[in-house]
Amino acid sequence: MAEAHRHGGIQGHRGGFGISAPPPGHENKTAFGRFFLGLRAPLEEGFPTPRFLHSLLACAATTPKVWPSRFRPTGPLNPSAYAHNPQKLANEVHGRRMGNTAPGDGFAYRGRGLLQLTGKDSLAERKEWLRRTRAAWP
Repeated sequence: MAEAHRHGGIQGHRGGFGISAPPPGHENKTAFGRFFLGLRAPLEEGFPTPRFLHSLLACAATTPKVWPSRFRPTGPLNPSAYAHNPQKLANEVHGRRMGNTAPGDGFAYRGRGLLQLTGKDSLAERKEWLRRTRAAWP
């Protein structure tokens, strides 16, 4: 944890585990660098990696709590019509925003990965970032 504070560690989740954003030139010498190097081999060698997809299996009681402006009692939509139907729910709450333009994009680009990136735009940005970052790997 001291290493995280010495390098101006990232607050929140990573800071509590001693993982920090390293200063330039020290990427492989910190917990942050070691963490991402641990991901490098499986990505380069094509090993299957776990998929973390948001299931969106919400019941009628939960849906208004998560999206109060969209579902009754304060919103216009009936939560029972979307209960236990992840595709319909995702297309309603994620469709037509975050770069999701085509029918079905809300479900296709639902939250994924450890960071739960959601939306076509977010995934495209992350893909471009990974492409640039991978080019810098030794």
